[in-house]
Amino acid sequence: VATGMARRRLNVPGEEEFQRRGVFYGNIQDYAFVQGEDVAVIGGGNSALQIVENLHPLVRQTHLISDDKLNADPVLVDRVRQFQNLHIHERATVVKLTGSKLLSGITARADGGDLVDIPVKGVFIAIGFHPNSSIVEHLVKLNDRREIEIGPDCTTSYPGIFAAGDVTNAF
Repeated sequence: VATGMARRRLNVPGEEEFQRRGVFYGNIQDYAFVQGEDVAVIGGGNSALQIVENLHPLVRQTHLISDDKLNADPVLVDRVRQFQNLHIHERATVVKLTGSKLLSGITARADGGDLVDIPVKGVFIAIGFHPNSSIVEHLVKLNDRREIEIGPDCTTSYPGIFAAGDVTNAF
């Protein structure tokens, strides 16, 4: 089993509808779609803040939305906090993505519970990954992160099933 990992999704209305029409997951080639526009980056870890850094010189404004306090490396947090075109929304959650044919905005629930509409042309979702272990979850032992537990020789708890790569607890 070497099924890797998949990006976590927000699972909010509009996410699937606006795939590649305003909703992206941080690939550098997607930056060209939002050049000169207002964007949102969802997440508070290193990946999200690196996207903010990469987008900074290309976009008009960036809204960084994190469901908790930013948890990226402190040096990275300090660096992006200096950006004049960055608006940080901590302890906020995205509840829907809106638009007609293309994404035109997001609605987020702020820390105080109020809904806030933010007009953006692009959303970059960077909220982590999950292991693709569901096909063997009934056969092998998984850890609390749903990674397949393996031994040094890639053996699993089920004889004859071996696993390797990101789907495992190897790293």
